[in-house]
Amino acid sequence: MGVNYTSAVLDDRSVGISNTIYDKEYPLGGKLAGMSAYDAASALGTSTERSVATAIMNALTVHPFGDQDPTTDSEGRLCVFGYSPNFHGKKFNKIYIYDFNVREEIVERNVVLRPYSMFKGESCEVAVLFGSTLVNGTVDDILSKLSSDILILAGISAIYAPLTLKRHGFTHVLKYFLSDRFTAFRVVCEGGGSDELRKYIIRKYKKI
Repeated sequence: MGVNYTSAVLDDRSVGISNTIYDKEYPLGGKLAGMSAYDAASALGTSTERSVATAIMNALTVHPFGDQDPTTDSEGRLCVFGYSPNFHGKKFNKIYIYDFNVREEIVERNVVLRPYSMFKGESCEVAVLFGSTLVNGTVDDILSKLSSDILILAGISAIYAPLTLKRHGFTHVLKYFLSDRFTAFRVVCEGGGSDELRKYIIRKYKKI
């Protein structure tokens, strides 16, 4: 568990990464080695526990992903949720970004950047929820107030759980794969941030 990211290595050497959101001491610290992935990922009570659980579930992805961006032909409104979320949407007429890191609204051309506390509901052609919404526990609140034609779970903390995601309305997953798992794991353990980690990230889509 690094200051920015949490990483899990399974017995088959697959590596998963999630955002670190620390709120309480992790109760399984020092006890994870040899524990089944299912048992370790079942602790979801706090953001700290969800940081670890999401990293484990992130490592379990084995399904093939592709390069086709489902938003290529989309216009209209784009809604994005995350911590300083980075998602390109040049063709959209209006982009609403709900950022957990900002405290006041900023408007620049067609982009409206708002603190998450201002989110009361949106209707968008495309909505992108970064996996950090799973970790900090806001995903249910967002989904209950959001309407969209294309709903994407994205980012370093994204997981591929098709049945559950589809039941909640998600249509696609944008997952970050690692070009060099060992180095990426070291970046996490040694306190690296997004600038360093993105050097080893490959973005892939999958329709649910």
